[in-house]
Amino acid sequence: MKTKLIITLSLTLLLLGCGGGGSSSSENQSATNTAPTLTLSGASEIQITVGDTFSDPGVSAYDTQDGNITASIQTNSTLDTSTIGNYIITYSVTDSNGNEVTLVRHISVVAQNQENYVVSWENNFTIPSQDANGWSILTPSADSHILYVANDGNDTTAIIYDANDSNLGSDVFHPTGTIYPYATIEAAEEQMRTGYPDYMLLKRGDSWEPTTSIWLTYG
Repeated sequence: MKTKLIITLSLTLLLLGCGGGGSSSSENQSATNTAPTLTLSGASEIQITVGDTFSDPGVSAYDTQDGNITASIQTNSTLDTSTIGNYIITYSVTDSNGNEVTLVRHISVVAQNQENYVVSWENNFTIPSQDANGWSILTPSADSHILYVANDGNDTTAIIYDANDSNLGSDVFHPTGTIYPYATIEAAEEQMRTGYPDYMLLKRGDSWEPTTSIWLTYG
């Protein structure tokens, strides 16, 4: 009789253990249910002259669970290019879990005058995409060099970093590892390459008084 009792108790404990694991998995899955993100192409505020044709730069949507859901974006616009005024274009998207996000682009239709005339080379220039707050979204290229400048840096021991350096983490603008910056803008400028997308990042809150003219290279 003792042997049968021990076997029964062991089996009961095993079943209880399996049941607990299933509940934890469901909770973890619920915790990953995040809202999608909308990203504008072009500026969040655009000015055109009355009578112009407006071409929407577009917007993209991505969801952690659903992937690329750009095709599901709904657009609502009040724009009237024939009438001077301020207008908005609202973009919205909903993921498969019912999470909805919206983003707005502001359009100003103004009268033609000497201050806002259009030149022939205007369309040759593009600006980076912007986030919901209007800040440019800058992403270094694989061949970018990242140079940091801070008042407590050292021009002799400073290091030039590749964009994928492990010390920088996933965001070069907020490095997670130990960084060895330059102390002066002039020293960092000398290391920037012509024709390459190099970045010189200055530490927020610090200040410099350059002793010579600073000429940044193109790239």
